[in-house]
Amino acid sequence: MTYLPSVETEAELDFLEFKKPELDKELKVLLGADLLLILGFNLPAMFVWINYIITELNGTFFHVVLGEVGRVGAAVSAGLLIKDRIDSKSKEIIIVGLSLIAIGYILMYFSAELVTIVLALALISFGNTFWWPLHNSLLCEFIEDERRGEYFGLTRSLRKIVGIPVPLIAGFLAFYISPLSPYFVGIIFIIVTMMIYYYIYSKWK
Repeated sequence: MTYLPSVETEAELDFLEFKKPELDKELKVLLGADLLLILGFNLPAMFVWINYIITELNGTFFHVVLGEVGRVGAAVSAGLLIKDRIDSKSKEIIIVGLSLIAIGYILMYFSAELVTIVLALALISFGNTFWWPLHNSLLCEFIEDERRGEYFGLTRSLRKIVGIPVPLIAGFLAFYISPLSPYFVGIIFIIVTMMIYYYIYSKWK
């Protein structure tokens, strides 16, 4: 007959030993840029343009589907174009992708017809798919191996935290200011982010 001896000692955890991660200056700036992008991408939520088509343009479900088809088609096209094309020009391509998103936001904000909305959605989706994989590849290239988990963990936490109130803010802007006002605010965030990325990429050259 076997038995296990009782263990009376209690494990003590010193929570003071857990320190907050310290980021370099460049990573802090990059984290701020990612926060702006989270706001810039989430404020113009999908329900914003759907609400505009239904309420302002008196559109139907068919028109919403057209917008979604344009968005998905552009994403697939961008994915095929950037496949296996990550090279030294990736930094410039990222800026081009963000520029397409900004142009799409501008078209969306000043849109008055369904054709313009579909074109704007296609540009936004194309630019988003175009820059995102290249951006992550550059981050993995320039961020040290031991800092990657720290950085990407922080960005995931930011997306979860910021993603909660942003749809409420977008709804408030769309209802009390104008139906497409979230896109105007998104333009500001995207342009500021492009300036930050341009500064960071110039430091990496």
